[in-house]
Amino acid sequence: MLNNKDYLKVFKNEDYPKEEVMLVYRIYFTLFKFDDESIKNEKRLYKFWDYTVQYFKNGEMGKIIEEDFKNLKNNPEIFLKVSNMVENKQHKLTPNYFTSLCGTTGLLIFILKDILEWAGIITDKKPVPSQLLALSNYAIEYYKTFLSKLSN
Repeated sequence: MLNNKDYLKVFKNEDYPKEEVMLVYRIYFTLFKFDDESIKNEKRLYKFWDYTVQYFKNGEMGKIIEEDFKNLKNNPEIFLKVSNMVENKQHKLTPNYFTSLCGTTGLLIFILKDILEWAGIITDKKPVPSQLLALSNYAIEYYKTFLSKLSN
């Protein structure tokens, strides 16, 4: 469905979408383009959205996602970063909620939610125990290191 040109309208609109919609694309790029410095360090949402528009507007979004999916890394560092992004927002990460805001984003969150559940980030359903354990262990070590740096 995302290869249909109708789903590219969100990228041709002159207005910026709500921050909630931008969050979904930030999650996407964090998962699939984590090593891309232009994304990783971009804190300004509107500049980030301009990048997103350029990334998706000229292609078939479904094929782009399919290609990016091949680069998905089982990386606890990435998953912890995404987990921190969605903290206290998990209840909104549903296709129904986002479809009411933007049809394209509603379809994308459908895909992303499966990944987030598999990675142990969203635990509404039964998560994959090994993924949840890996994410938890990484988070423990990350925060131990962080606290150690603070106390020095």
